[in-house]
Amino acid sequence: MMTKRKGVVLALSLLCAGLFFSCSKSENQSFLSQLESVDAFIRQGQASDALSTLKKAEKNAFSAFARLGIYRRYMTLGEKTLAERTLQNALKALPDNQEITAVYARFMLREGRFDDAVDISRSLAGSRYGSLYSEAVLRKVAEAAKTNSFYSSDLAAVYYDAFVGTGNTRWLMNSALLCLLAGDYQTAAALQDVHPQYQAEKTTRSMAEMLFWAYVQYDAENYDICLDNLSKVRSEVLLPAAAELASDAYVMLNDRDSAEASRKIVLQYKGEKSADVSPAVKVNSALWEQNRGNYKRAYDLIFDVVTNNADYVPGLVTYGRFAYENTLQPEMTELEKSLRMTEFRTHSMRAYDERPRILVSDALFRMESAIKQQKTDGGEVDEDLLVAQCLLHFRDNPDLTQTAKLAYVWQMLEANELGRSLYPPKLVQLAVHELLANGKNEDARNLFTKYLDARYSLKNEEPVTQKVLIDVFGGERPVAKNLIPPEVMRGTFGDRAAKDVNSMEIWEGETAAYFTLLDGNITAARRLYEYVLFETGGLHRTSETAPIVTMSPLASPVTACNLAMVYSSTGDKKNALALYGLAAGRTREPLEKADILYRSAVIQNDLKDEKGALLSLEYCLSLNPIHADARLLRRQIEITMNR
Repeated sequence: MMTKRKGVVLALSLLCAGLFFSCSKSENQSFLSQLESVDAFIRQGQASDALSTLKKAEKNAFSAFARLGIYRRYMTLGEKTLAERTLQNALKALPDNQEITAVYARFMLREGRFDDAVDISRSLAGSRYGSLYSEAVLRKVAEAAKTNSFYSSDLAAVYYDAFVGTGNTRWLMNSALLCLLAGDYQTAAALQDVHPQYQAEKTTRSMAEMLFWAYVQYDAENYDICLDNLSKVRSEVLLPAAAELASDAYVMLNDRDSAEASRKIVLQYKGEKSADVSPAVKVNSALWEQNRGNYKRAYDLIFDVVTNNADYVPGLVTYGRFAYENTLQPEMTELEKSLRMTEFRTHSMRAYDERPRILVSDALFRMESAIKQQKTDGGEVDEDLLVAQCLLHFRDNPDLTQTAKLAYVWQMLEANELGRSLYPPKLVQLAVHELLANGKNEDARNLFTKYLDARYSLKNEEPVTQKVLIDVFGGERPVAKNLIPPEVMRGTFGDRAAKDVNSMEIWEGETAAYFTLLDGNITAARRLYEYVLFETGGLHRTSETAPIVTMSPLASPVTACNLAMVYSSTGDKKNALALYGLAAGRTREPLEKADILYRSAVIQNDLKDEKGALLSLEYCLSLNPIHADARLLRRQIEITMNR
């Protein structure tokens, strides 16, 4: 049974803790009595007696809670100077105490001393008192009246602490937004794990937050989690936006039918003719309908886009594609041709024959009008639009001579020149391809190397000015003359390109490697090819000696084959074989795959793997039975094995 003495002490301790969150049970009776007297003086309005007694009690305060009890009573008496001095002394004695630090930070915030509050509370970041540091930082930013400062990536942790301290999920969402702005998508997506899941509450706010996290997961390429978040959004107000995002996520997961089902929801809720519907939704639906033979529906959708969104490039490109496909005749047997002329033609024949017609001339006119408008507005012309317009012109004029075709390409380049030897990258890519396809290799090389030098400032050798005697007048004048011979400059192109390959687009790296290889600069070509294959598309090569098990999804099989040839020529047979295997897996065209398999068999035979070589050759010949080199090699291996 508790004695009376102990009961009084406990009751007094509980009273003090309840009123001021201060004195602990371990404080001695004298200190507790002093605090009791201070409290009594305060209740009676005797401030001077309370202050005098409190100063005496302060000498007996050693624990954190005791010191905080003294501080709070000073604050009650209006003695801010003494209260702050108490906190300063407490921090000197107990510098790692979070409770004292938190109280001092709150004191600074109340006084409007935000710089001091930030310094004092910095150690609280990430702790249960982290919201105080967050408040200090945000108030400091607000006081500076710099709105853009709220978007600094440094505040992501500050917002997170604010969420921990307040439970307000909007702080957590702010933290995720800053991570997204900084390009740290995975960290932003991971923050959803601490977001409270609204199991019972199905409010519009909770659904809106699920929609927000769906966008975050989409940006982080977590498409399955994105769709799971979207499944929780059932509000009719939010459903169209959720369905539009779902359609994009399904496309990334290669589920085309589900993507179209989501787009239909968008069109149903907003109305097909509504200006609120994104033109991207209509274009994607038009492509889906076209691929399934629903030509009338596809035409209605795409015509609505080019009519109401005349400057929308994907709509114009798709409109041009439909126009070109209208000019193509379907492959038919003689029986199908005869049947098509009768009343017994099939439903698909009828749908194709009666589909709305889009004139190529109309598509070209719309593209050219959009290009002129972009130039009038003073901005750069969209590269995709330029390329689409050029290709559609070629398709509409299949009888163009080689000279006329290349002349048109040069005209396009000159009309869209951005600077000396500088043009829109995709237009240069098209021009280089056309020049190579028509046997103009040197023209292609000159165009590309000058473009690359201009875009990335690769050519840093300045002409040297010399005084050259002019015989006609007998005087001298300074003339700029490059002392480096042109043939030397040509040979150094690959080295210059390899040095700055990290800045290049994929196609630029591939093309630079191709021309470098033709120049005989094997070392630079290897570096360029390796960058494209192993350092793009999310890949990061950790070691040059590591075995090759994958290649960039952005690189072409041709690039892999070219590097494989480089490896093979330098004696690196194993890596060459690995690359040929990856290239064969990426190649769909049977004849190209057969040739890659033959090259693999050659290397396998060199490595004394006759059985593996025979397997590759059998696969090669199954794709291309008339591959003469493969047949010959198979015969040679079989003879060797039978000896």
